[in-house]
Amino acid sequence: MVSSSSFSTVNPSFHWNSPSNFRNYNINSNNSNNSNGRSCYHCITSNGWRSVFILCLLSILIVAIIMLSSSFPKPSRFIPYGERQSNEVIAQASKCPYVWHGGSPANNIKGSCWCSGIDQYCMCTPSLAIDGIIEYVPPNTTVGNRCDHCQIILVKRRDPPRDYYAIPGGFVNVGESTEEATVRELHEETHLTITKDCLEQFRWYSDPTRDPRRHTVSVVYRCLIHSIDKLKQGDDAKAVKAISLKDVLDLPLAFDHRHILSDYFQKYHPHYLKPQSKA
Repeated sequence: MVSSSSFSTVNPSFHWNSPSNFRNYNINSNNSNNSNGRSCYHCITSNGWRSVFILCLLSILIVAIIMLSSSFPKPSRFIPYGERQSNEVIAQASKCPYVWHGGSPANNIKGSCWCSGIDQYCMCTPSLAIDGIIEYVPPNTTVGNRCDHCQIILVKRRDPPRDYYAIPGGFVNVGESTEEATVRELHEETHLTITKDCLEQFRWYSDPTRDPRRHTVSVVYRCLIHSIDKLKQGDDAKAVKAISLKDVLDLPLAFDHRHILSDYFQKYHPHYLKPQSKA
């Protein structure tokens, strides 16, 4: 056990049994180490206020972050972009003060809905599309009911229905004629240069169930070409191929394209129709 005499050796003026001396010792020793002459109490007080100020700032920052994050709605499940967009359209249409003609997007119809800014007339209509049957006829070949070297240009789909073959085509943009849309779409999907002079209107197809994605009306054109040197698939196709007439109807065909091509063969190449195709 350490005796009081040992403490007196270090600091003779300090005694454990003297509270006043203990206080004086702390203050004096603090003053001896503080060049500014501030008391230990003053240091603790100023540091305390600084800590309180910093804690207040942190609290305000945390509350602001929580409020900001809560302002962004988080869906309970992942909703694909197309479905989110459809839900937004339905919600807006339900609040629309105008009368919808031909159907309403609030009923989630599969077509094109719009409101005119001129007469405030709102309507839903089928989407207008085109398809182009490109038939390759080799040079010096007579086009007739039988053409063993003739071929039909088809694209192999990358999107659903995936790996099915389809007639090149697409939707008509606002401000386009169906002929202009056909020239554009066929070039985008096959890289072939098609002119409006080449196009011959074949038929149009408007069955509401012809495309499961949406109600479409398609104007189908025919075009005869004599070169496929530049034939190349577009970005949205897995492949583009020139298929012999005798093999076309044996392929898995998307949408109602088997029906379209059967009608085409019936008119121009009945020789290549198989018994089940004629039925």
